[in-house]
Order: sequence, then C-alpha cells, then structure tokens
Amino acid sequence: IFQTCKNYGLNHMRFHSWCPPEAAFEAADEMGFYLQPECGMWNSISPGSAMEKMLYLETDRIIKAYGNHPSFVMLSAMNEAHGNWKPSLAKWVEHFRALDPRRLYTPDTGWSAINEPGPVKDADYLSVGRIGPHRVRGESAWFGGDYSESLKGVDVPVLAHELGQWCAYPDFDVIKKFTGYLRPGNYEIFRDSAEAHGVLSQNKNFARASGEFQLECYKEEIEANLRTPGMAGFQLLDLHDYLGQGTALVGLLDTFWESKGYASPEEFRKSCNTVVPLARLKKRVFTTTDSFDVPVEIANFSQGALTNATVIWRILDRNGKGRAIGMSNGHNIPIGKNELEKISENFASLHLPASAQYKLQIYLQGTPFTNDWNFWLYPAEISDAAPTNVFITSSWADAEKKLSDGGNVLFLPRNSDLDWTSPPLARVPIFWNRLMNPGWSRMLGLWCDTNSPALAEFPTDENCDWQWTELLRNTRAINLDKLPRGLHPIVSAIDDWNRNYKLGVIFEAKVGSGKLLVCSIDLNDNSSPVARQLRRSLLDYMSGKNFKPKADAFDSVFGDKSADKFRPQTEISLADFESLHFDSRIMRELGATATGEGDVRNALDGDPNTYWIADGRGRNQSGTKHPHELTIRFPETVAMKGIVLMPRQNDRDHLGDVRGYKIEASDDGSQWREIASGELASTWSPQRVEFGKTISTRQLKFVALSGFGNDASAALAELAVMYAGPEPRKNASGEMEYRKSRSTSTDVDE
Repeated sequence: IFQTCKNYGLNHMRFHSWCPPEAAFEAADEMGFYLQPECGMWNSISPGSAMEKMLYLETDRIIKAYGNHPSFVMLSAMNEAHGNWKPSLAKWVEHFRALDPRRLYTPDTGWSAINEPGPVKDADYLSVGRIGPHRVRGESAWFGGDYSESLKGVDVPVLAHELGQWCAYPDFDVIKKFTGYLRPGNYEIFRDSAEAHGVLSQNKNFARASGEFQLECYKEEIEANLRTPGMAGFQLLDLHDYLGQGTALVGLLDTFWESKGYASPEEFRKSCNTVVPLARLKKRVFTTTDSFDVPVEIANFSQGALTNATVIWRILDRNGKGRAIGMSNGHNIPIGKNELEKISENFASLHLPASAQYKLQIYLQGTPFTNDWNFWLYPAEISDAAPTNVFITSSWADAEKKLSDGGNVLFLPRNSDLDWTSPPLARVPIFWNRLMNPGWSRMLGLWCDTNSPALAEFPTDENCDWQWTELLRNTRAINLDKLPRGLHPIVSAIDDWNRNYKLGVIFEAKVGSGKLLVCSIDLNDNSSPVARQLRRSLLDYMSGKNFKPKADAFDSVFGDKSADKFRPQTEISLADFESLHFDSRIMRELGATATGEGDVRNALDGDPNTYWIADGRGRNQSGTKHPHELTIRFPETVAMKGIVLMPRQNDRDHLGDVRGYKIEASDDGSQWREIASGELASTWSPQRVEFGKTISTRQLKFVALSGFGNDASAALAELAVMYAGPEPRKNASGEMEYRKSRSTSTDVDE
C-alpha cells in the first residue's frame, strides 16, 4: 500500500481511528512516509468521562510502543469527535505536548477546533474539512482559486481532511477478483440493477467515462490545495474504493488497490508530486476574441530549492502538436508555494483554429515535473440560423404535429415538462455515495458517442469535461427506461449504481413518419459559446450539412459528405414519448394553495429538492402523531384522474415516508368524501395514485395515516394532480429553477 501511494505521489499516511502495527512504522521509516495515527476511537467524549480516561491510556501505549519511529511525526486524538469534545481534547493536546514534544498534536481529525478563521491555541496543526462554515476542500476553489478566505489569521499548518470523495461508476469485472472469503454481494446487486434498467451493456463505457471525470475533479481539488498559502497538504479519502457505508466508489484504484485503467501513476503525479507546476486558469471556455492571461505558480516540496530553473509553457492541439510556446528562465524557486509570472496572450494573434480542444502544458525544463489542463476555443460568432428542413420547438404538441407530417424535429424539452424520474444533472460527481448521502441528483458524468456525426462540430472526448459542465446548470437528463432497449443515446448521463436510470441528454429516434432529435440542454442560451456550438453541430447534422474544418478527415470517418447522416435507427411511438412528460408546474398553474403542519408550500412548488414535513422530530419522539394532513385548495373546480407523490429525497433513513394514506375531496371544505386509500412504499421514486375515474373538486386532502416503524412524521417532496381538464392558465414560467439540496446526513460533509 505504501509503495502504491508513493507511485501516485503521496507521502503522508493517516491511519483512520486505529494505530498501525510495528511493521507499518518500519516500512514508513524506510520509505520516507509521514504518519498520522489516530487513537482507536470514534466516540462521544467529554471531560471526566470514562472514554476520556481510555483515551489517555491508549495514547500512552501508542507513544511507548512507537514513539521512537522517525515516521511518527503527527498524532490526532480521534476521528470526527462527538460530545463536549473541545475542552476535553484541548487538555489532551496540552498534556501530551508537554509529555512528549517530539511530534505535532491535534485534538481531532475532521471537525475544527475553531469556529471562525483566526489564531489557534489548542493544536499544532489542523486536519479539517472546514473552519466553521468556511470550507478548505471542495469545488469553490477550483479553476484557479484557493481557500485563502477560509484561513485568514490561522497560524498553524492546515491539512484538508478527507479531500475528494468524488465517485465513479463501477466496472463489474471487479466481481471476478473476489476469490476469497468475501462475496461481492453489493456489486452483484448493482450489476443486476444495471441489467434491469438496460444499461449493463454500457458498463465499460460508463466506468471509464465517469472515471475520467472523477480524475479531473481530483486534479482540480488537489491543485486548489497546492495553490493555497497556509495549506500544508491533504489527506485523500481514498486512493482506492471503500466497500462499507453503502459502498463508496471514490477511488482511482479498485478495492484491491489495482488500476481501473484511467488513472496512471504518471498522469496523477502531474498534480500530486513533490514539485507541481500550477496555472490559475480561471475558465476553460474561450472565444477567438478573448485574451489568455494565466498566472503560473510552482509548488515546491522537494528536498531543496530549485535554482536557475527554466519554465516552459505550450499550447497543444488534440494531436499533441505545439501551436504556441513561451519560456522564462533564471528562476530560483524555494521550498513552498511560489508565484512566478503570467502567460499573457490573445487568441486573435495566436491564430488557433476554432472550435477545437487544446491543452495548456507547463513544465520545468530538464526535470520530470510537468502539468497540463484542457481548454476549449470557440468562434466569437456562431450562426444560430435554423435550416429550413428542421423544426425547433420546446412544445411537444407542436413536435407531434410536425413528426406526423414527416418532418425533422429538434426537440428541446422544458425541464418542468419532464416527470420526476428524470433527475437534474450536476457539475461535479456525487460525493461518497447516495445511500449514505441521498439526493435527487446522482450524476457521475456523461458518456458521449464520439463516433456520432451529430457531434462532428462539437469537440469532445467520450467523458464529461469542463466544457460540458458549462451547459449543465439547471439541466435535467431524460429517463429512457420506458422506451425500447435498442435506443442508445448520443450523449448519456451516468446515474449512480444504486438507481441505474437509463438517462439520455441527446438522443434520436424515428417517430411516426418523422425524425426526432432530443436535447435536454438549453440550446437557446445565446450567451454561451458552448451552447451555440452544440446547437450548430446538431442542426448541421439534421439538415445534412456536414461542416468540418478538415473535410477530408471528416469524410474518412463518416463517409460521403452528400449522404443524409440524420437516420435514426430506433423507432418509438408518439405515446411512448408522451409518457416521459409530466407538467411539474401544474399545481402553480392551477393556483393551488395548501394548509397543514410545516412549510406546506414546498409540497406544491414542483421542486423535489424541497420538502414538506409534519412533526420533523421523527422516530421515537414525543409530539404530533399520525394522522398528518395536507389540505389543498384550488380557486376553481379542477378535474383530475389521480395524484403523483414524490417522496422526500434527502434523508437516508427515509424519515417521513408515508405508509398508510387516504385521499378525500370536498367542494365546500366541510363535507368530505373519500376518493382513495391504501399503502405506499418506502422509496425515493415517484408514486402514482390513480382514482380509477375522473373526479372534479375544489379541495383535496391528503391524510398520512401511518409511517414505517416508529416514525411519527410525514413528509413529501411533491404532491401534484394528474390533471384532466382543459389547458390551464399559465401561472408559472416554462422553466423550473431547482434549489440546491443538502442531505440530512450530518456525518457526511458534502
């Protein structure tokens, strides 16, 4: 394990809630590792408690047994302490700092000893994920930023606690490696789920594409750490996959500490090494009229200063050909974090072809230390003109008519018109996993069919990269589970391994006598050069125009330019595609209001990232018991065939899930009639209650009669009617703005 970590540029090992054996210390001494063991505790502790007494005994034993090892340079009392731990562990630091000053002490790994940035008196260093609300890890400091604001006034070294935790989709071939006592039952469940949803055939593509995206995220976070003055390093959680706590596939290596095929030691050491070239590349998307101003830095934690160093930068195209170069020499680079100079160019003078993907490379001449970053260059002006033979719409009713007439339709669905099994995408992968840390969004990246001529004018690799994330804000993928298995998206969103929805971002099909191309990304955003270029690529593909800067290269891949490239192979019915829709704004459009315990507005807002909860104290708590009621009123009589219920999405214990229910209707609020009753499942998936006939009413009452186990609460993310009346008045805009959501898992700091 030490050798593997060293191969990946890591030289510090934290032993999480246990002390390593003698052999580990000996190996660390020999290989130059710095060890931070933690006493074998993960407990509630307070002054004078029995646990505090045990902590002192355990620490005495650790120091007596291992105190003379030169690798033993740091010691933490425990991991993520609980209880009244601050006074107890501050005293522990003071005691052992005086008893044995040969090493550095910190009271806890994970939680901060201070609530705001400032001086620290009860620790020699901090190993934290945040200081109060101020994070020292995560995406806020990516793309040229740093965590300096979180460290103002902090006068001790700071290590980022459990940095990363970005997940990748599993390669189910790992199952074959379990030949001993341990059965990979978790992987077998995930594999069978993938097969049931029709995505198992894409397993290799998903594993590699999500892994490439994961690697990009780790690179950004590590470099943000290296750019931050006062950050002394990080503890990575983890270099390999972890099978516990719902299965956390956070590793660049599999659970056997073996390569997954996408993260070589050489690639990882570009941004994780004793010397790392750094670029404050604040954005990755440029146009041909933009300037290219990039400050260059060097993080030097080698054995000494670098003297008379020459720093070279290059811009490389997709084929590795140099398109621009610059050099500066005579640098003396001391140990620490060093600002050098700025690359100052403009793309107009560089004459780089666009649209295209490039790479900025920075390296120290005569050394192995090099680093690079992808970026994308687009024309400043990109035509948005629609071809005469392509109809563009966000209205399915209009699309149906055109398809029935044999037309070509580019359909851009409004995010509010998709049912709640179509989840939102995100700009980063999921954190740790979605069983411990649930949420409606479960993105692990994208897989792009780079052989499709639909993407011929849109530079992309198979995986999600930073140009795609420019497009994903407030974007939902489309759940294709109900459509024919033979439908293979041009761009797939990769759902997490627990849910395994078959998700399409861009896909095509024959519908009726027409041809349909669907893109769930908003391509009408004229402010984004990425959206403009993707729109142009899709429209030229549909119209038969095959624009490519190098026509001969395009022809060699896609054949005769004159051929019609827009020929979807899978046929779906109008009814099948209609089944993907649900007007999630319907309650607002109908002017619905609600009364009941808690914030009842959240149940009608169309956003599953919010929720209504009654008696939120939950299990085994005194307070209001079942039944819990949610009464909904409409300004006019409403015709409906049933209701759709979206359970709360952010609680791993499913707190508030409704079991027994009944639904009543009334026209005057005093005389109620029962419409439906029964039991619901404990799930994160939407559930439909169909009445068996159309009813008309002005008031509706949802009554939660019971929960699961001892849960005394009731919760819903959304309640919406299955509307059966005339087209309602539009009391809401066409698009939904989904709020950010945080799980209730306080032990998972996403």
